[in-house]
Amino acid sequence: MSVVKSLYELQELDEALAADERRLAQIRAELADDREVVTARTRLDTELTVQAGLQKVQHDLEWVIEDLTGKIDKAQEELYSGRIRNPKELSNLEQEVATLKTNRSGREDEAIELMEQLESAGSRIAELKAALATLEATWQARQADLLKEQVTLEAAVADLGQQRTALLGQIDPEALRCYRELRGQKGMAVARVDQGICLGCRLSLSNAELQRVRGGDLTQCTSCGRILFLR
Repeated sequence: MSVVKSLYELQELDEALAADERRLAQIRAELADDREVVTARTRLDTELTVQAGLQKVQHDLEWVIEDLTGKIDKAQEELYSGRIRNPKELSNLEQEVATLKTNRSGREDEAIELMEQLESAGSRIAELKAALATLEATWQARQADLLKEQVTLEAAVADLGQQRTALLGQIDPEALRCYRELRGQKGMAVARVDQGICLGCRLSLSNAELQRVRGGDLTQCTSCGRILFLR
């Protein structure tokens, strides 16, 4: 195999390796990225915390209503027992019952409003749970696909690396140095020749350049400096 052909094959291996390694980096980043799922879980946790707070308020309010009802029952029993004959005391007791009932009515209105808030919170929680379940299932399926692709790519990278190592041992050190410098400067170190044109810079080659390329010599394009390769 000519040195130029070896350099061209090395370039193909390097490009394949670079592409696979870029994709591997993307896969690893995506495997580690669960932000969307975490955000959905956080929203659900926040709503559950709100619901728990409302339930506590509801429990406390039920206790207050129950306590007021007990006081009303006790006061009414006393009011209608016939034991109190003093008109002023009866009037005070009637006023106390009225105040307790007004207080209880206000608390009952609060309880109704609180029940509506809890129903809304329950609906939001049900929606968030359904959305999270769908999101997690999609994410897990995607993770499985990515892991399979990762395994395949890692094997491909290892194989390409072995091929590259074997090829490096066959290339003249000076030619390899030239290749590496061009690769670092231009990205493409070896350019194919097609119909007398360097495909690196798209300019026509001189007859002298074409002669050297056809002879298999390591020839660099006088326009772009890339190593010329003719199939």
